[in-house]
Amino acid sequence: MVDEKGTETNALTVNEETGKETETGTTTAAPSISAAIELTLLKTDLAAIYQSDSTGTKILVLPTDEPKGGMKLTEIIAEVNDMISKFTGSSTKMSEDDIKKTLKDFGLSSFESIRIELRQVFFYYETATKHLEYALSIRITDDIKPGEELSNLFTVKSLSFSIWSTQSKKILDRMQLGDISALLSA
Repeated sequence: MVDEKGTETNALTVNEETGKETETGTTTAAPSISAAIELTLLKTDLAAIYQSDSTGTKILVLPTDEPKGGMKLTEIIAEVNDMISKFTGSSTKMSEDDIKKTLKDFGLSSFESIRIELRQVFFYYETATKHLEYALSIRITDDIKPGEELSNLFTVKSLSFSIWSTQSKKILDRMQLGDISALLSA
């Protein structure tokens, strides 16, 4: 028999005439499954692990190394166009000129220097307890000048966006979050 923890046990039968217990057979434990994949997204190495056993299923996705600076926007466009061409056979592509025009309307004149960096991708879920944790942090770097009339007044060097539902110090440290409470107490 398999107990509630999935461990193997022997089945016993009691002979009514002699009162002796005899082993009637051995059963095997519930199967466990594990699968893992290593991949790269925006030059960020990630690992994803899927585990399932008698206690439930767990899924984990997290970076395996420090951020490498991300990818230039021009590199991303070239990669997306390459994927479109390979998977669909289509000659339709993302237009760099259209993207340049749109970004220029937002004061981004140095299109070639825009970098997008994936600072954190973290996902953890346990089916047995319905426990979910996640974190996503993206950083865009470039000198963003909001038009010539304001460029002497200020520029934006980077823009970050993060969303999370975890208390893991290691995950949060990698996101390089600004902590307002810590800044005010200093």
